[in-house]
Amino acid sequence: DHEPEASVSVSEDGSISQYAKPSVIANAQLDKDDVLKLVYELDGNYVHAERGTTLQLTFDGSQTKAETGYKALSPAVTMVGIIEPGAEKKFIAGSVNQSVDGKYINTHQFRLRRNPSFIWIPVYQPGKPVENGGAKDGQVQVDINWQQSVRVDWTELSNQLDLPYTTYTCELLNAEHSHNGNVTDLLLDADNNIAILNPGSYVDLVFDAPPLAEGKKRSFIFVSNGRYERLDDKFTESALVEIKSKSNLSNDNVTKPTRYELSQNRPNPFNPVTKINYALPEPSHVTLKIYDVLGREVATLVNEMQDAGYKSVTFNAENLSSGVYFYKLTAGSYTAVKKLLITK
Repeated sequence: DHEPEASVSVSEDGSISQYAKPSVIANAQLDKDDVLKLVYELDGNYVHAERGTTLQLTFDGSQTKAETGYKALSPAVTMVGIIEPGAEKKFIAGSVNQSVDGKYINTHQFRLRRNPSFIWIPVYQPGKPVENGGAKDGQVQVDINWQQSVRVDWTELSNQLDLPYTTYTCELLNAEHSHNGNVTDLLLDADNNIAILNPGSYVDLVFDAPPLAEGKKRSFIFVSNGRYERLDDKFTESALVEIKSKSNLSNDNVTKPTRYELSQNRPNPFNPVTKINYALPEPSHVTLKIYDVLGREVATLVNEMQDAGYKSVTFNAENLSSGVYFYKLTAGSYTAVKKLLITK
C-alpha cells in the first residue's frame, strides 16, 4: 500500500521501487530510423530491434521535487517489451549506455521475457548533455544496445520517489484450473508439485488481502515459480510420467484437451490487441468470426481444418471502432459465443 501519486515496480533482484508519472519522450531512433510513434503509447504496435542495433531515447528531463511534491532519488526508463521467438530469456536482452562525467559507459543490463512484461531500468541523469548524439540542456539521453532481437511496445522516463510503503503477503485461498479443476494444493508451496498450463488454459487465483487504509493506493506484485516445458513428439515417455507424477494429471490431460471450450478473450476490455484461446479435443473444421452488435460479420480469424489441441489466436481491432462485439467459435457440432469490448 502506498501514496496514490506513485506507481510501483519490482527490479530483477526483487527490490520494490516507487516512481512518479513520466517525463515527456522527445525523440526515439533505432539506429537511423525514427520510431517515436511506435514507442509513445502502449498500443500493441512494436518496434522490432535486431541484435546489435541501438535504440536512442531522448527525454525532456525528469521531474523535480517541486513538481511531484516528493523527494526524487533517480530517474529510470520504464518499458514494455518481449524477446523474439528463438531468443533466450535467461540471457541479457539489452544494456543501457550513457555519458557520465564525460565518459560513455555501460550503466545497467536487463532481461526481457517471451510475453509482454513491464521492466524498470535505473539510469543516470548526467550533469551535462550527452556528447555524441543530441540531448540538449535539461534533457536525458539513454542509448539501449540490444544483445538479443526484441520487440518494444512502449517506453518512458520516470522518477524514483523516496516514499514509505507497506507490504503484505496475501494468502492464496483458491486456484481453479480451466481444465483440471481445483489445483490450490499444488500452488501453495515451492515443492515441485506443479500445475501445468497448456496453451489456451489458465488458472483463476483468489487471494485474501487486508482492508485498504484511507487515502492509500494498492498495487499487487505477483510472484510465481515455474518453468517452460516443450510438449511434443520429442517428449519421452519417462518425461511425461515424471510430469504426471508431479501434477496428478493423466498423460492425455498433459498433451491435449478432453472437451471443446472457448475461453474469454484476454485482456478484455482491450486496445487494440487481444488473444482468444480455445480447445479442440479432436481434429475439427474451425471457424472463428467477429460480429458487431447488429450481427454483421466484421472479421474472420480462423476458417480451416485444425488438429486437436489448445489454440490461441491474436485479434487486432485497430480498424474497428470502440464498442461491444461478439466472437463465435464453430468446431464440428460445437458452437460458442462470447462478448468482447474494444476501448479506444
